[in-house]
Amino acid sequence: MKTLISRLLLIVVLFFLLMNEFHAQSKKEKADLHIWVKLEGKWGLIDGNEKWIVEPSYDNCKSVINDLAIVTFLEDSSTGKKELRKHAVINSKGEALLEFEAIDAEFMETFETIVFEKETGKGAMNLKGEVLLEPVYNEVKEDYTNQERFLVRDDKRWGLLKAGGKILVQRLYDRIETAYTNRYIVTEGGKSGVINEQNEVVIEIKFPSIRANKRTVFFDQVYLYPQVWAFTDSVNFLIDIRTGIVKIKSEVNVPPVTDEIGWIPYIMNGSKGYVDQEGHMLLEIDSGYTDIYYFSDERAVVRKKAIKPDNTGPFPGEIFGVITKEGKEIINGYSFMTPFTHGMAACLSDNKYGYINTDGDVKVPFEYDEVEFFYRNGLAPVVKTGKYGLVNTEGKEIVEPAFDELESIRNGDHYIARIANEYGVLTKHGTLVLPVKYQDIRGFQGVQYNFISDN
Repeated sequence: MKTLISRLLLIVVLFFLLMNEFHAQSKKEKADLHIWVKLEGKWGLIDGNEKWIVEPSYDNCKSVINDLAIVTFLEDSSTGKKELRKHAVINSKGEALLEFEAIDAEFMETFETIVFEKETGKGAMNLKGEVLLEPVYNEVKEDYTNQERFLVRDDKRWGLLKAGGKILVQRLYDRIETAYTNRYIVTEGGKSGVINEQNEVVIEIKFPSIRANKRTVFFDQVYLYPQVWAFTDSVNFLIDIRTGIVKIKSEVNVPPVTDEIGWIPYIMNGSKGYVDQEGHMLLEIDSGYTDIYYFSDERAVVRKKAIKPDNTGPFPGEIFGVITKEGKEIINGYSFMTPFTHGMAACLSDNKYGYINTDGDVKVPFEYDEVEFFYRNGLAPVVKTGKYGLVNTEGKEIVEPAFDELESIRNGDHYIARIANEYGVLTKHGTLVLPVKYQDIRGFQGVQYNFISDN
């Protein structure tokens, strides 16, 4: 009897110790959450315990990146359009790092550089307030491969400048965008090509469209490869952006992305399959497929004509399935499918969405009107009767569909939740950290670009 009582006491003690540890961890997580919210017409910085780091005192929170925010002072914001106003850069501790006068200002998404506007035009500055480009341009964008370079527009023409205003590429083009280190996609007269930082043509300006070869992971990680896709009406080309050499010709209308294993869908002269980035055939598949997609989680989605036409999906008369790296079809029969992320793919059946795993097992039932990809946190937003919720990979609703909008922030650790015109914050565990009572919320965000040098 004494032994039983001792064991029960031990269990009770362990339970309370675990609960204390859980509450301590929860309290720390709440304290670590710093987020800008709008309350009664003013912006302030608050933590997850609803403790103000910066009392609501700013008229606007213009831009947020990483742990920095640009806020503005203006007594009557309705009269402040195109007028100079005081701006400040505030960190997550509530400290003002920089104050300056501008009509408008926002962060660029990579290097924490600020684009600001004055009466004379737009320019750029760093966090020390040092002007990198004088405010004389119609538009300024960052070169996310080099924080000392900027894409600028005068009137309708784009060029490339170095910090300080040195011209690298004259403002000659209808459009210019960064594709890779020292490589830029340009458009002139409806035709696109690629130049280097010295305005030397690497890929002739003759294609209807060119897009960078890249892979985006959950909106905040972009992997850029040293190739571009050049599109024509009949044949598409994968071209080495460093040399201008064509690596692949393909009839398949692939998106300008690369999967994690580097297998590229290929259709040419009746041959279908997957090639590497040098054009070598890796897998030849059945020519009966009408379209093939990239591999993810060692599975690729394919599409073919249905024996019994299904007109409920976006491709009437066709069905979606899945093949392995060996070309074996292991799943089929869905009206629509997305690629796998974190071992899960969204599927459409009888006009409802659910999720399957890589073996084809239904993990989330087919009862949702809209769905999104699974994030790195193991959750996916779903919509039922117009309301958003969150499900995990086992099909459990971590957050029941009750919100008008859910936006992932802080690498998926939290979500901004909206009901009507009020906002709050949820954790990835479904706990409401900040009540849905704020007029607006800005989450800390940023994008990291990664450059893949090898094929």
